[in-house]
Amino acid sequence: MEREAGQGSRARERDPLNRAGDEGLEPNPDEPVPVETIRRQAAIDVRLLAAYEQGRYLTHELGAVPTAPVNEANEFRRLLADFGSQHPPRFDGTGGYKAAEEWLESINNKFQLVRVPDANKVELATPYLENSARFWWKTARRSFTGEQLRIPWQWFEQVFTRRYLSSAQKEKLRQQFLTLTQEGITVGQYNDTFVELSRYAPDVTGDEYLYRRQYLNGLDPDIAQALDATGENEVQELMDRAERMEGNGKRKSSWGQARNVKPKFVKPVPFNKPVASVKGPQSSAPVQFKTGMGNQTQKAWCRTCNSPHPEAQCRVAKGLCFNCGESGHWKNECPKVQQGFVRGGPAFGMAGRGRGNPAWRGGRTGGRVAVHAVEVIPEESEEAQQEDDPSSTAPTELMTGNVFISGQRAFVLFDTGCSHSVAARDFVESCGWPTKSQERALSVQTPLGYFKEVLQCCKGLKVMINGRDLEVDMLVLDMAGYDALLGFDWLTRHHAMIDCAKRLVRFQAGSLAPCVFKCKAVGDPMIIISAVEACNLVQAGCDAYLAAVIGEAAEEKASIDTIAVVKEFKDVFPDEIAGVPPDREVEFGIELLPGTTPISKTPYRMAPAEMKELKVQLEELLAKGFIIPSSSPWGAPVLFVRKKDGTLRLCIDYRELNKVTVKNRYPLPRIDDLFDQLQGSSVYSKIDLRTGYHQLKIRPSDVEKTAFRTRYGHYEFLVMPFGLTNAPAAFMDLMNRVFREFLDAFVVAERV
Repeated sequence: MEREAGQGSRARERDPLNRAGDEGLEPNPDEPVPVETIRRQAAIDVRLLAAYEQGRYLTHELGAVPTAPVNEANEFRRLLADFGSQHPPRFDGTGGYKAAEEWLESINNKFQLVRVPDANKVELATPYLENSARFWWKTARRSFTGEQLRIPWQWFEQVFTRRYLSSAQKEKLRQQFLTLTQEGITVGQYNDTFVELSRYAPDVTGDEYLYRRQYLNGLDPDIAQALDATGENEVQELMDRAERMEGNGKRKSSWGQARNVKPKFVKPVPFNKPVASVKGPQSSAPVQFKTGMGNQTQKAWCRTCNSPHPEAQCRVAKGLCFNCGESGHWKNECPKVQQGFVRGGPAFGMAGRGRGNPAWRGGRTGGRVAVHAVEVIPEESEEAQQEDDPSSTAPTELMTGNVFISGQRAFVLFDTGCSHSVAARDFVESCGWPTKSQERALSVQTPLGYFKEVLQCCKGLKVMINGRDLEVDMLVLDMAGYDALLGFDWLTRHHAMIDCAKRLVRFQAGSLAPCVFKCKAVGDPMIIISAVEACNLVQAGCDAYLAAVIGEAAEEKASIDTIAVVKEFKDVFPDEIAGVPPDREVEFGIELLPGTTPISKTPYRMAPAEMKELKVQLEELLAKGFIIPSSSPWGAPVLFVRKKDGTLRLCIDYRELNKVTVKNRYPLPRIDDLFDQLQGSSVYSKIDLRTGYHQLKIRPSDVEKTAFRTRYGHYEFLVMPFGLTNAPAAFMDLMNRVFREFLDAFVVAERV
């Protein structure tokens, strides 16, 4: 009996529902437990364990129904407590790719710390899904068709990745990494963002040269040039040096002074003139500027900027421009060298990029096609330039012109310094030309060392030169200033010879007759920016000028007094209408629906200018006798409508009155019938009535219904106003009666 009692006690300890203390099941320690009670308790425990194994208890929404025995249940409780103590993050479905990736990575890390078996991972992780993510999981788990009773963690990761870690979202982050620049942020912030986004471009980070080049491309131009000259290949070392250089530059007092000096604006020179060096105004020795990326060696090493030159010549320490050696600006603001597409033409170097190009992975310049379009402004006047080159009538002009490319008009530059022909992306999209992906990506390099990837091109386009189609393949690139650049590849392909003095491009292909293109001598193109961009430039400290075009005095308006017919019938063309028209056989009446009561509306608000015009027009109408003061219970608001000549027409809002007015069904003329009578004619003249509606009086009994309310008083019309529903019909009735014998008699169609 004691053994059975002990077994019953141990069974209660294994009870997964912890039912100790239930009434009638716990024996009294002061008296012996009956054998029947112990047997009954053991039978209950057996049924509970069986029910637990079948999953009838502890049902929940954790992704699967547990089927573990009691010892596994205790182990699960331990895992649940240990996993919760790690404070796993929660995921609500928002935050994009990075938030989902960080959550999944954090959950996996905590699984490793707690050593969670694969069978329990889904049960432990899914309670930390919230909001839209939890609703998604409730739907997603129904699609599990495996034979396992528990959902495997690998299956969860697959469906989670398809939902929140798609390849399209990852590609967006990769593009952010490839286009990342330091603009507006510090070097430290740029480094942090660069490292964070670099994991989405393993093809770049896996190549030491590409990784280094990508880091320098987005860095500040001055710092990037100094770092590139060091020859350091380790990106982390470059990051450390960049932060030190930025700190050194901020400590120099000349930094702030140099930024406050506005750069001067000078005219560019065409890059078809060879330029070997640039001379600063304060130095007699030329400062060499090279677009190449070749290794440079110096005996001395500067500790200020970590560059290979004597410390006494460091331009960072002196606050001088890296390009021209002058103070007052930095290299990215230098007026003598402009970045990208400028008036002097674009500056490019192109290199193939890909695993199939050994030169790309080799030396630093081996795989590049050199394209020199550096723009340097000599320190001499325009008169001196004219004396040096008397044959040139426009020394600052380029070989530009308008041509048709596959039927689309384009402003192009004939550029012998550009190795490939290039089309602007906006121009290509506006033309609707199909683009093709490159077999391998190309990298476009500017003289300052920037790189831009070119992934698309247009094949088989036709450039029309004097009626002859010359085929061209063009790279697609973001650029401004030109719709297309016809580069050295296209000029060579079609045997072009350029005469800069005469501004001619001559094409000779085989036995065909030569064709010549005359370039246009155009001035600097007008650059148009948006109002938002203009405000940003003004806030940044740029000078703004407001230009007003003052034209000649307008000619005096022609008078009709000089017309012969007007001189002959002066009584028909009076300067002013005398007043109220005479009584006619037609009077304008306003018939109302039965039971209609007077309608009065509150006057509309008006602008000060409209109030002034209202007062003037009311005085004119009163002077002519068209309106009189009123005490009518009717009242409509007034408003102004601007006419074609810019003047304001006073209109009365009679919409409420029109709703209760019986409509006049008098037929109105059809415009089609009038046009039929004018077939074959090309010159027309007509005579119109002045204030034609005011030629018709209102029936005295209906005058009070035309009342209108204004700020300056309550008035009513004696003549027909604008806005009444039956006004066109009444006016047409009067015209037909007055001109009945002349209708269609004075429409003369002359074949001129």
